[in-house]
Amino acid sequence: MVFKKDINPFIPTDVQFSAKYLLAILASKFISCLYVSSSVIATKDDFRQTTLSELRMLPIPAIPSEDQAPLIALVDQILAAKKADPQADTRTLERQIDTLVYELYGLTEDEISFVEGVK
Repeated sequence: MVFKKDINPFIPTDVQFSAKYLLAILASKFISCLYVSSSVIATKDDFRQTTLSELRMLPIPAIPSEDQAPLIALVDQILAAKKADPQADTRTLERQIDTLVYELYGLTEDEISFVEGVK
């Protein structure tokens, strides 16, 4: 799976999760913030580190496939835009994913402000 600027050789094996749904969740600002703040190796050295054991500890909501569809559609739009033009600006689509993820996790306005403020 590739998310943000990292390449991670992980293959989803749980059939209840679409790979694109997982991609949307993992690439979201919320999960990035959560991972960096909870991982002892996430910012080790000059590059972010990701391990399978730490990824397995992330709280990924198990929702029906029809509820995964909006996130999957946004991932499809980003992939299509990047295929057509690798330099395409997909920030608007990425913000839409973040908004859906905030709703999925039930974040409050204060929690969203915190996540948005983390660099």
